[in-house]
Amino acid sequence: GFGGTVASLDENFSGLNLVGLNIDERQLERARQKVVAGAGNRIEFTQGDACALPMADQTFDRVLAVECIFHFPDRRRFVEEAFRVLKPGGHLALSDLLPVAWYAPMARLGARSGSTRQLFGQCHFATINDYRKLAMKTGFVMTIERDVTKNTIPTYAFLLELREKLADLGIPNWKIYSSVFGLHVLKLVSRLGLVRYQILGFRKPG
Repeated sequence: GFGGTVASLDENFSGLNLVGLNIDERQLERARQKVVAGAGNRIEFTQGDACALPMADQTFDRVLAVECIFHFPDRRRFVEEAFRVLKPGGHLALSDLLPVAWYAPMARLGARSGSTRQLFGQCHFATINDYRKLAMKTGFVMTIERDVTKNTIPTYAFLLELREKLADLGIPNWKIYSSVFGLHVLKLVSRLGLVRYQILGFRKPG
């Protein structure tokens, strides 16, 4: 994104060295313009692939992946990379949209539709059990599993209001309508509890 998570940390804490990573240099340029380090903090925005982090081993105390992991082509590769760059005792925190187990095949089938691709790109839905297995395979200890779906429901109304602004930006109508349809579907399955917005935490032993 445009550095929102980094900006929030910068505004609420001091004594931090913050690194924002994005594969899109255009978004990084905007983040550099909008986000300026506060007193006692240092901010760096770096271009790179989350599944091949351009950082040395055991560099960070914390790795955050907020509303982005469903864009990545390989969750396991990202989690392995997060484990590599974390110091012993470090933490990984992420947010993801997780379908319940029985609904997962349908969610994955729906992910191939144009409306879902407009929202998330090539999204491959994972379940909470997938994450539990992933933690074991990569060496992490899973520490947090928190369902915050009810807190995210109001966001859909805000996102749906953006369709008029998207038209003003010259985005083709078919893309707007496709995204709006996808948002309505996601709002419905979230209300029904079929897809849950969850916060997950992991600790690297040490």
